Amino acid sequence: MKATKYKNAAKGISKVFIAELLLILSGFFTLAMSIVTAIMGNSENDALTVVILILGVVAAVIGIIAFFTQMVGLFEAGKDNSSFSVGFWIIILSIALSGLAMALRSIGGYAVAVSIIDVFTGLTNTLVMVFVVQGISTLALKSGHPVFAARGTIFNFIVFGLFVFSGVMSLLSSLMDKSNPAVQTLTGIFGVVAVVLTLVMYIGYLLYLNKARKLFNK
Repeated sequence: MKATKYKNAAKGISKVFIAELLLILSGFFTLAMSIVTAIMGNSENDALTVVILILGVVAAVIGIIAFFTQMVGLFEAGKDNSSFSVGFWIIILSIALSGLAMALRSIGGYAVAVSIIDVFTGLTNTLVMVFVVQGISTLALKSGHPVFAARGTIFNFIVFGLFVFSGVMSLLSSLMDKSNPAVQTLTGIFGVVAVVLTLVMYIGYLLYLNKARKLFNK
């Protein structure tokens, strides 16, 4: 069975990959805006204010384009495998829950419910990533590429491991005495390790997407 059988997945995965690149670009503009804002400080500088405004608008526009590109990609790829559709609906559900959380915050008295929603929405990107990789892995296996499929399964195990690690570290951090300098140092180290592992995971995800789009476009 050839990879070209999954033309919808090929187009959809390519769009998801492009969306991720756009999100990175949006992140650079956001970072630049933060740097210029820090340089400006409390001083009044019309030129820097304009620069900050432009950078913010550009970052927002690119982010919106990336979002819709990702949604279209997931919907399209979902025609060939349901895992992509799950990722699509997770994003829809996350948006709806975010709106609910905003409403509950304005009403007040629903702190627990809001916290639970925040945890879920915070995991949205990771969950979407897992289902996209699962979809790619499934189609790769069906199209006669077991090694590439196995890489996706291993990747998802690593993501799960990182999730457990971060959860355990957060729990331990909440139980420790944060006034203790040793604990502060340890917490800082855990934070750095988590950031590095997350960065490595994201790079791995981009590489897997890139190889997948090339594979299914053959």
